[in-house]
Amino acid sequence: MFKHTPEEARNLVADALESGNYKQGVMYLDAGGKMCCLGVACHLFNEVEEELLIEGTDDDHDEGALSFGEYGDMHGLPTIVREWLGIRYNEGEWDHDHAIDNKNSLASVNDSGMTFEEIAKLFRDPPSGMCENGDVHESIDT
Repeated sequence: MFKHTPEEARNLVADALESGNYKQGVMYLDAGGKMCCLGVACHLFNEVEEELLIEGTDDDHDEGALSFGEYGDMHGLPTIVREWLGIRYNEGEWDHDHAIDNKNSLASVNDSGMTFEEIAKLFRDPPSGMCENGDVHESIDT
């Protein structure tokens, strides 16, 4: 279905996060050119898989937050991007037993100040419970 396996897709996102080509933002996938880590994943999916369409902008939001996917998601991963990455939940949640500073999702660590470089490690070495097929590693060193 996709051109990349979930592990390859997560590594592509990690590479993109480490590239310095994206400005980090919070709360929205993409608002005013600043993206959370999940927004970077959406843009990358659109680029490499050529399947996801940007639906439009939220005109009520001052920064023009972009929406993605079938339902116009602005805060979490659309289903098709979750499937591409092999991630179980739309905010990239994982088992609370492996929480980092009491945060257990890609969205929450992004919004609480973890850098893209640090988040890239979570895409490469997913915490327990983040991925659908058990393709995870137990160690989390950020």
